[in-house]
Amino acid sequence: MLTVLLAALAAPLGPRVAGPSSAAPFDDAAFVRAVALGGMYDGHLSYLVGAQSKNSAVRKFAAAVVADRIVASAGLKEVAKGIGVELPTGLDGTHQRLYGAFEEYKGRDRDGDFVRSMAERHALALVLFTRASTEAKSPAVREFATAALPKIRQRMREAQALAK
Repeated sequence: MLTVLLAALAAPLGPRVAGPSSAAPFDDAAFVRAVALGGMYDGHLSYLVGAQSKNSAVRKFAAAVVADRIVASAGLKEVAKGIGVELPTGLDGTHQRLYGAFEEYKGRDRDGDFVRSMAERHALALVLFTRASTEAKSPAVREFATAALPKIRQRMREAQALAK
């Protein structure tokens, strides 16, 4: 399941923002749209799992992710408006299927799968946002990405600790 989750985060980004080894130039619009989709997915998933978890640490982590996404969403809307990018209003098919898999979860360790996916998604986000902080053409995109990095690092560490 983790591989599918990672693919879903990276898929909308494509080769233009996929990673530091990419030869193609960074695409601000693709990054902004991908961040919107990924953030929406993370927020919805965190709300779902947090509401159903019996583990207080997982509930606390999930609530923090939801709060982060609410704050980031407002900033992302401003950035998108400034560079003329229309943000998605709902999950795409890939993210909807992933969300559905957690909604209909049949495994033994939903909380564990959730925190492992969040650790991996935040690790990938760290790479993508680091690249955006230096390679984005728009100063607003660079500033947004730079400002988000500390929270991404913090949530990644928290998820990694919970996953142990």
